Amino acid sequence: MNIRDIDLNLLLVFEVVYAERNLSRAARTIGISQSAVSNALARLRDTLGQPLFVRAGQGVAPTPYAESVAADISNALAILRNALQESAFDFHSSERRFTLICSDYSAALILPAVQRRVEELAPHVTLQVIARQDSAGFDQALAQGEADLAVGGLPFLGGATRQQRLFDEHTVVLARQGHPATMRRVDPSVLNHYPHVLVNPYGNWQPWEQLLQEGAAIDPRIAIRLPTYLAVPYLLESSDHLAACPGRLATLLMRNFPLKILKLPSPIGTVPIGQYWHERTQEDPGHQWLRQLVHDLCRDM
Repeated sequence: MNIRDIDLNLLLVFEVVYAERNLSRAARTIGISQSAVSNALARLRDTLGQPLFVRAGQGVAPTPYAESVAADISNALAILRNALQESAFDFHSSERRFTLICSDYSAALILPAVQRRVEELAPHVTLQVIARQDSAGFDQALAQGEADLAVGGLPFLGGATRQQRLFDEHTVVLARQGHPATMRRVDPSVLNHYPHVLVNPYGNWQPWEQLLQEGAAIDPRIAIRLPTYLAVPYLLESSDHLAACPGRLATLLMRNFPLKILKLPSPIGTVPIGQYWHERTQEDPGHQWLRQLVHDLCRDM
């Protein structure tokens, strides 16, 4: 006999009848009619080629064959229930590894806080960070399970990608300490005068867009284009170049490098920072735990 010939629903009926020893009670337990229970037992009997129950008083009694398979059937159904049941994520003992897509911005600003909290709450959970340079790479990595979560300013993600806004990041302009532009309030003509370092990891960031929309005559000369912020402080501290930079990252860089934020007459733009994941992981308990952890940490940034 091939297992593909067996309707698993019939085994569920068998399990309840075996426990109740009464078709009426079994029907009430399952939530179907007594005739449906009788029909299910008849179908299972025909499939197995063996009698399963006989009348006994006001109920039924299992045949020797039913007695011989009852425990195995019950165990098999229990395994299926456990496999399909959504269980809570035990972060205290879990050894799960989560893979995040992070730019150097997210890795420098968000990842350290996430790592500290993970080590505190889930000492056996590990984090892995990978990088992607285009929207197709993000979508593919999340859809295929190569990555669990993407964190950063990634408004180009869509389709089956879920998202949650974490905070808004304002943009500032950095220069070296002692730079002539740091001595006074900066207007567009000053921004146009000096060469700029532009970090544009995904090819879609326009840091001057808000000023342009407000009618400012701004057309800065981009002298260097980079995919990451790693080299920015080294380029600025030894030149008169300027660089648009996320405000929180600029504050972090100024702790370790002789840099200063220029005083601008108006903001030059904001970028929504979020976390992004594929629809397939929406209900995963471990994934939900990680997303909540990231959200709670970013709320205070």
